[in-house]
Amino acid sequence: MIFKSVGLLYLIVISIYDLNTGHIPDKFTLCFFAVSIFFDLFTTPNNIPKHLLVAVFFGGVFFFIEVLTKGIGMGDIKLAAVMGYAFGVFKTSIIFILASTAGIAVFIITKLLMKKLKKIPFAPFVTVGYLFSDYICRRIL
Repeated sequence: MIFKSVGLLYLIVISIYDLNTGHIPDKFTLCFFAVSIFFDLFTTPNNIPKHLLVAVFFGGVFFFIEVLTKGIGMGDIKLAAVMGYAFGVFKTSIIFILASTAGIAVFIITKLLMKKLKKIPFAPFVTVGYLFSDYICRRIL
């Protein structure tokens, strides 16, 4: 329960920062990554290698998306990796499916209403995806 609160707090902070500045600072992501590893050391140390593999997977997927589309930033790639580490494959997948769906919808609406499109921060969509995934996971699991 405490870790879920820390995760939500992290997402809220980076969402506000991303909305105001257009990027996610490495120090925030690194801090949450360190907290996640620290939490694992005391609760489930045997899961650290598996969680690191999930982090590499999600970081790799988002890096591949960046290479193909040039539509996301390095902060989003690092965010995907740390989310993968902290929340695992299932929950992180749900988070990013919801976040991407919402982000695409806002992108399309914004593109239709405005001729010149500004960058759309992704972290707020991830935060909303996290909240909905938490609700969904409580219902499924």
